[in-house]
Amino acid sequence: MSTFLGQDQLKREQQRGLCAICAQSLPDKYVVLDRTEAMGGYTDANTRLICTGCDTTVQRNRGYA
Repeated sequence: MSTFLGQDQLKREQQRGLCAICAQSLPDKYVVLDRTEAMGGYTDANTRLICTGCDTTVQRNRGYA
């Protein structure tokens, strides 16, 4: 996949439109393509779509926010 937009759509389909963390429906805009391992790159196996609320929590837990 060459674009984040394409990865976004693929992940939405794989996750059935749900946040990978809280399982709530993802909004049409403002979702985060999160890498589970930062050095692993934006591969299918290393990414997940999460809502902005979960992203804030993830970033805080990782010490970034």
